[in-house]
Amino acid sequence: MSRGTIVLALCLLAIGCKSPEDVTRAQFRERLQATAPLSQPEVNQLVSYSLGAIGGRPVRISEQGAVRELDAKGRAEVLAVLGGGPPVSDAGLRTTDARTLRGIEGPGTPVHSELDAARTLWIDVETFLPHRFELTYSLPGFGDYAYDLVW
Repeated sequence: MSRGTIVLALCLLAIGCKSPEDVTRAQFRERLQATAPLSQPEVNQLVSYSLGAIGGRPVRISEQGAVRELDAKGRAEVLAVLGGGPPVSDAGLRTTDARTLRGIEGPGTPVHSELDAARTLWIDVETFLPHRFELTYSLPGFGDYAYDLVW
C-alpha cells in the first residue's frame, strides 16, 4: 500500500469515529428539535450543556444595531434561568433566522409585587448558546422586554 492510501484510510477512520459524548450530544440535539415537551432531566441536561457552552464568555446583546456587553447585574439577570435557583421548565420550540431554539422558562422578578413575571432563555439547539432572553409579565404589555444575545 502506498503512503497516500494509508493516510487517506486513517483520515477516513478518524472522521468515522465519534466519541460517546459526541454521539450523546447529537442524539440530544435531535431530541431538542422534537415538539414533545422536555422531561425535567432533559431540561437539566440542556441547562448543563448551555452553561458549558457559555463558560466565562461575556454576555453581549444587540440593541438597535449596536452590540454591547452586559454589566454583572444584567448578566446575572439573563443567566438566572440557568443558575440552579427556582425550578425551570421547557418553554417549547421556536424557529427564527434559520435557527432552531429551545426555550427554558423560570420565574422572573417583577418590578411590582402584585404581578407575576417569567424569564425565558431561548437556546440554539446546535451550539447550546442562548440566543434570546425575554422577560414577560402576566399582564401583557406591562413592561415586557427582550434581548437578542450575541456570542
